Amino acid sequence: MLATRNTCAATMDRVQALKQALESAQQAAIEARQAAVACETGLNAMVETAEQSRHRAETLRSTFAEHLQAAGFARDIEFQAAKRSPAEIDHLEEAIARYDGDLPAAHDRMARAQQAARERQSVEAR
Repeated sequence: MLATRNTCAATMDRVQALKQALESAQQAAIEARQAAVACETGLNAMVETAEQSRHRAETLRSTFAEHLQAAGFARDIEFQAAKRSPAEIDHLEEAIARYDGDLPAAHDRMARAQQAARERQSVEAR
């Protein structure tokens, strides 16, 4: 009888352990479904963002192609070939700055030369 009682107690313990394992597995399944829903929601958002990015890239590519054509470039490779290096750009900017600085002085010299020419014509006309 003692052996039967021990077997019965062991069986009850085993049933209790199995019930706890089942509850744990059910809870894990619920959490896994929630995680799957969250992942699916995140995936859907990423797919939507990717589609919006693709559409934006196509729009920008088209706009760039229109601007290239308006600027006289038939293809992107022609534009790339015409681009200046940073060093070339710096050199051109320096040349422009020198020109901008020299231009007022040249205008001033021209105005003085014109004035001198007018004065000379005036003196010669007398």
